[in-house]
Amino acid sequence: MAVSPLADCVPARWDSADVKTLQLLENTPVNCLLLEPAYWERGFVEAARGRGLRALAVVATAGAAERVARMEFDGLVVEGAVAVEAGGRPVVRIQPRGELDFGRPSPVMGTAQGLWPGIHSEEKGGVVSLPTSAPWVVTNGGFLRFVQAAAPAETRFWLAMRPPEGEVVRGRGYIRALAEAAMSGARWVLALDAGFRAGLFAGDGRPGLEWAEMMEHLRFLERTREYGAWPDRSGLVLVQDAESGALYSGGFADMLGARHVPLRIAPARGVAGAARPATEVLLNVSPPSLTAEEKALLLGLAKRGLTVLNAPFDWSGGRPKEGVFVFPEDEVKGLSDAWREINNMVGRRNFGLRVFGAPGMISTLKTSPDGLRRAMHLLNYTDYPVQNISLHVSGKFTRARILTPDGEKAAEVYQGEDGIEIEIEKVDQMAIVVIE
Repeated sequence: MAVSPLADCVPARWDSADVKTLQLLENTPVNCLLLEPAYWERGFVEAARGRGLRALAVVATAGAAERVARMEFDGLVVEGAVAVEAGGRPVVRIQPRGELDFGRPSPVMGTAQGLWPGIHSEEKGGVVSLPTSAPWVVTNGGFLRFVQAAAPAETRFWLAMRPPEGEVVRGRGYIRALAEAAMSGARWVLALDAGFRAGLFAGDGRPGLEWAEMMEHLRFLERTREYGAWPDRSGLVLVQDAESGALYSGGFADMLGARHVPLRIAPARGVAGAARPATEVLLNVSPPSLTAEEKALLLGLAKRGLTVLNAPFDWSGGRPKEGVFVFPEDEVKGLSDAWREINNMVGRRNFGLRVFGAPGMISTLKTSPDGLRRAMHLLNYTDYPVQNISLHVSGKFTRARILTPDGEKAAEVYQGEDGIEIEIEKVDQMAIVVIE
């Protein structure tokens, strides 16, 4: 562990102490098992180590903390606020969203509070269209992008939520959860629902086939991980912090994402670096968090021509409390009112990328550290392939590649009025388009 840090883990909760189940992990990217106390068996831990897997003890109670001292684990995963004596072993802290503190970085941070990604439907199966007028995608994307912007570059983030209770999730659902985290530079801690897990461990055919497909997609996500870790690229910047609702899901970042508007998030404390040459519009939803110097900086930018839209001074989404991590009902009207103004301001402008023909999908626009390449992630939240997608990208580029779990192919680049256009015939579950 001293030479191979926890940050390199590809984690999975493993609710079994049967050594035979470890065969499922052979030749897969998963290299790190999170074990609940019910599965703390020395023989299983030793067998996992023999296969090159790390074994991490999940500790959520004081009683478990006492037991862990008698087992030789490679590290601890502390869920909640229980105090644990690490004894020199690496520790991953999985905290409620409202308790995340990016001013105290650690190699790995995480939370178990997350939404299960997909398309939100009414009770009778109709697709819900919320303030964005597009099918509402249930996503952790905005939250994860804030985490990427707020956490130190060397910190890795784990989203450790479990699948919905009482449901048997099909393979596409797991793939979405893995990909959603990866496209924001994070990792989802793979966790199987009880029904799927029982069928898989029993050797049933369908779960086994879906497991193989999941591992194929996970291999793809690990091979292309650098693109998710690249910083966001956009002419639109959202200034927010934990006190103005950045730790909630379903806020302004997710509303913009539902419209395929690329976005760069700047923590309030980093507003001085928010106005880069490519910045066209700055949305400030954290007025109370800014210092007098930062407010003067924004005023100066506005006088020089940058469009600056400030939320009301008393706006405060606040930090999530008592396990709630979507905006409370009393905040939703304020969100909707503000969204109408933001939507009117954004209009049909191209802030670096426009996506056509991709309902039920989420996209991102990333830039390489040297600024010479862009990467666009396309993640399908529906249960069917999406066809005939068109990308309009600002800038001068001459080559494009489309990366999918099935392989890589060149894409034809058409010159447009303010950049290039790329046509994609079909995206089944995910694709990454890299341009140079």
